[in-house]
Amino acid sequence: MAPKLNPTLALGRAEETARSLDETARQAQAIEEAATRLASAGAQQAAAIEQVRGNFEVLAGGVDSAATAVQQLARGQALVSQSTGDTQKGLQAAATTAPSESCV
Repeated sequence: MAPKLNPTLALGRAEETARSLDETARQAQAIEEAATRLASAGAQQAAAIEQVRGNFEVLAGGVDSAATAVQQLARGQALVSQSTGDTQKGLQAAATTAPSESCV
């Protein structure tokens, strides 16, 4: 013969199970919301990283341009320095030969 069920005890267990299921549903909802926030934060972080990478590329291009300009400036300065030296030598040579010619 099957054991008798106590309706009050069965009702209490059913209510306890319902409360447990409600709590589990709330926890599942909280986990889902947290996962959504986490996914959104990950997407925002990826976008920010991409923007920073783009900024670094622009910066690197600017540094390359500046380096090229500095190299060109250095070459120009070397030419000016050589020209100045040549001019100075020419003036010194002219200054030393000019009095000899005037003495003759």
